[in-house]
Amino acid sequence: MASKIWPALFLLLTLSFCHSRSALEESRQMAKAYAECIAKYDRLAKELDRGMKNIRPGRDLDKMFAAYTRLQAEKKAALSALLQEKEGRAGSDQLDLLRSKIKIEVGRFDDAEKIIDRLSQARSELALEAKLQKVIINLIRRRSTDAQNLFREIEPRLKKDTQFFDIYLAFAFSSPQRAVREEYSLKFLASPDLPTTLLPYKTRVYANLAALAKDERQPEKAKEYLKKAMALNSDPDLQANLQAEFKQLALLNQPAPPLQAETWFNSPPLNLAFLRGQVVVIDFWAPWCDPCREVMPVLLDEYRQWQGKGLQIIGYSKLYGRYNDDTVKREMVSVAEELALIKNYLGKKTITYPIAIAVEGLSFDAYAVTAIPTLVFINRRGVVVHFKSGAGNSRQISDLIKSLLAEK
Repeated sequence: MASKIWPALFLLLTLSFCHSRSALEESRQMAKAYAECIAKYDRLAKELDRGMKNIRPGRDLDKMFAAYTRLQAEKKAALSALLQEKEGRAGSDQLDLLRSKIKIEVGRFDDAEKIIDRLSQARSELALEAKLQKVIINLIRRRSTDAQNLFREIEPRLKKDTQFFDIYLAFAFSSPQRAVREEYSLKFLASPDLPTTLLPYKTRVYANLAALAKDERQPEKAKEYLKKAMALNSDPDLQANLQAEFKQLALLNQPAPPLQAETWFNSPPLNLAFLRGQVVVIDFWAPWCDPCREVMPVLLDEYRQWQGKGLQIIGYSKLYGRYNDDTVKREMVSVAEELALIKNYLGKKTITYPIAIAVEGLSFDAYAVTAIPTLVFINRRGVVVHFKSGAGNSRQISDLIKSLLAEK
């Protein structure tokens, strides 16, 4: 009897070994193809980045964005083809984990998450890596608390590689919690073993900390962070932005510079000196700016609620010689055409607070505005008390307005 069993066991072991070797080889081949694909499109993206520095505003910029869009579409198609090529081949946990990574890249998040959830519960050496992929999925799907809690659990055991520090950066720049953004900004800067490719991000992380300090109305702390950012930076454009941040900090607790504009909608021309006694919020915006379009309804709600109780909101923009919003796009327009399009846009969005339109936008320079939307908060004494860049955190806007209105 034993003489019959041993050949069968030997055959099963041999087949199992062959299957494992086949699955391992498939995993190696797929990993190699994946790495080559990522390297290729990373190289092409860097070439576009270099070209971006020399382009002119307008049509050249549109062409560059179109090139980025095509590149991302090509990368997604190449990775999708790689997945399809390996579909149905010999399977293993290692191969499945790699497939989940590629599915994340191509946007198949549900499929990827099923694999990751299974592997993260398994008692294997891949569980840790699967949990790391779960952190990434949570970040992509904006489940920030889940991402933070899971990352804190596995952080001490993770390899300190580029992906690890990329997650630090994701928390530093995108967490909805200010304390978390500050925590991971500081942890990134304090890390002694940052990959060389990530060292240039130190400048932006210091600038991020400066922005957080500015939001907390701690101008001196913000200035210290900006000095560190400027000391590390050699890029002229970024240096100009950092210097503009410095100028904004210098404007805090100073009388608000006058607004210069040739055209006003929803109001006769307004003089900030005559608005003392009211809280004023100036919104620097443009119709083509998506975040600007997000913040305008927030400001409109605040205006409707508080306009009779001491709040004045003013939208400030300038002419660009071209026009686009969420429905209309025109390459070349005259001054009259651009003003008519802006007026029509304000009507469609039922924007009723005053809007100032300048030919040259000199007040952008007066308030050191280099990014839109930028909100400037002015207290009842006509003094600049706060700058806020970006459309996020409508609660912060509302709370600040209420606190300024409450001041005597």
